[in-house]
Amino acid sequence: MARPKAETPTCVPYLRGNALSVRLSFAGLKYRTPKIDNVEPEFIMKNGYVKPSHENYLDLNERLGSAIQRLEQAFRIAQAAGELTEQRLGVEYKRLTGEAEQAARHAQKRAEVEEQVTGFRRRLRTERAINQSVHNEDVEDQIQRLHEQLKQLNVRRDNQRREAGTYDDDKLITFLEKYATRDGIATMADATRRSHSSFIETVRQFESATTVQEVDEEWMVRFQDWLISTPSNKPIYQTIPNPAYAPGNGQKQKMRGKILYYKTGDTRKNDTIQTYLQKVTSCLNYYQARPSKLPKGVTINDSFKLYKFKLKPKEDNVVALEEHELFQLLDFTDFAMREQERARDILLFLSATSLRHSDLVKVTPSAVKNGIINLTAQKTSHHSIEVNIPLNVISTAILKKYAYNMVNCKLSYHKVNRRIREVLNHNGGKTFPSLQEPVEVVNYSGARPVGKTSTRANEIGTHSGRRTFINICLDYNVPVNKIIGMTGHLNVATLMIYANKRKDVKKHMSNIFQLPAYPAQDYGVVELAEVVQEV
Repeated sequence: MARPKAETPTCVPYLRGNALSVRLSFAGLKYRTPKIDNVEPEFIMKNGYVKPSHENYLDLNERLGSAIQRLEQAFRIAQAAGELTEQRLGVEYKRLTGEAEQAARHAQKRAEVEEQVTGFRRRLRTERAINQSVHNEDVEDQIQRLHEQLKQLNVRRDNQRREAGTYDDDKLITFLEKYATRDGIATMADATRRSHSSFIETVRQFESATTVQEVDEEWMVRFQDWLISTPSNKPIYQTIPNPAYAPGNGQKQKMRGKILYYKTGDTRKNDTIQTYLQKVTSCLNYYQARPSKLPKGVTINDSFKLYKFKLKPKEDNVVALEEHELFQLLDFTDFAMREQERARDILLFLSATSLRHSDLVKVTPSAVKNGIINLTAQKTSHHSIEVNIPLNVISTAILKKYAYNMVNCKLSYHKVNRRIREVLNHNGGKTFPSLQEPVEVVNYSGARPVGKTSTRANEIGTHSGRRTFINICLDYNVPVNKIIGMTGHLNVATLMIYANKRKDVKKHMSNIFQLPAYPAQDYGVVELAEVVQEV
C-alpha cells in the first residue's frame, strides 16, 4: 500500500556546520532559511533546539520558533497562490521576516514614546500639586518641600555622575558586597559567602536603591516588618557540567549554573530576621569607623544604632545524644551508602571532641600531638582562642580510621544532617527506639508561633555533637573552666544554660570519654563569677 501523501510541511531547526537555520520539507520540496545564528553542535538537542547549557538558549529557541511560524505561513501563502516553489517560499519568508522586524521596531518606539508621555504627565501632576499647595503651606511645609526637591536634585546629579563614570556608588547593596571581601578573598568561608549572597539578594528585593545614608532606625524597622510579612524566594539553579571534573580528582561532575527562577517559600523566622539585621549593622559600623572607604561627601547616619531587635527568639531546640545512644551509633554497621557511614563518623567525632563542623578540616596530623587535639576554632579565630581536647576512645577510633586527617571524611553540613537522620531512622526507627521520642519544635515569625511536632532522630544535626560532649562532661561533674578549655566558649553564660538543664544527673552506663572523677559541682552565681575570673 502506498504511503499517504503529506498535507502539511515539516518545519524543523537545522544545523549545517555551525550555521543554525530552519528547514522545510514537503513532497520533494526542500527550503532552508538564511542563517539565524552560529551555534556549536554540542549545544543542539535531538529535536534541533538549543540545549539549556548554552548561555543564550532562551533567545535562540524563541527565534527558532518564530522562524518556523513565518516559514509555515510563507508555505500557506505560496500554496494558495499555486506557486509552491523554493523561490516563492524564499520571497514570502523574507517579506514576513521584514514585517515582523518592522513591527518589533514600531512596538519598541511606541513603548518609548508612551514612557516619555507618562513621565511628562507625572511631572505635570507633581508641579500642579506643588503650585496648588504652596499657597496654603506654612514655613515648615516649605522647608520640607525644599528638602525633597534637594533630594531629587542630588539623585539626578548622582545619576549623571554614574553615567559619566565619575561617581563612587553609595548604595547599601554595594557596601554589603564589599564587606564580604573587606579582608581579602579569605574574609568569609565558602558556606558563609553563599549565605551572605542570599542575604544581599533579599536586601535587593526589599529596596535595591537604598543608600548607606538612608539607613536609619525607621529603615531598620521597615526592613524587619518586610522580612516578617514577605515570603522568602529560594533560587533554583540550572545544573551544568563542571569543566574542572576528571575521574578521581575529587570534583563534582555537575555544578551550579545561572538562576532559572525563584521558588516562593515560607515567611522568615525571627532568628533569620535577627541575623539579617545584624549583618546590616555590622557592615555600617565597619564603614562608619573607616570614613576613608566611603565616597566623597557620604556619611553614615547614627540613627540606625537606635534600632533594637525585640522579636521573640527561637526556643532552644538542639537535641543531644545520651551516652548509651553514642554506643549504639558506634556499633551500627548497616549503612545504605558510603555517605551515611561518613555522616555517622562525623557526628561521633563532634560528640567526642565538642568541635564544630566547620573545624573538621583543621584536624590534621599536625593538630594532634601527645594525645591532644590543639587548634584555633574558625568561629573564634579573630580572638586567637586555642582549644585543647584530650583524645578518648571514640575520637581515637575515628582518627585512626581516616589516617588522623578528617579532611578524608569531609561531607557538607547539609549532607551530614540528611544522612545521619536517615541512619537514626533505620528500620523505621526500630534500631534506635529512644530517638523516636516526640519533641515539640517551636519557632516564631514575628509574633506568630511556627511549631511542629518532630522526633529526636529528625532533630539531630551537626551541632548536636557539641551539645552531647558538653552534656556528658557536665554529667561527670567536669568543672566549667576545664570544659571551656576544650570547647573554646567566649561566653560563660552560654555554657551555664547547659549546666542548668543537667542538674539531675543520670546513672551512666560507662565513662565513655574516660573522664576523671570530679567532685559534684554547684553551678551557682558564686562559682560562675570564679570561673569568669579564672578564664
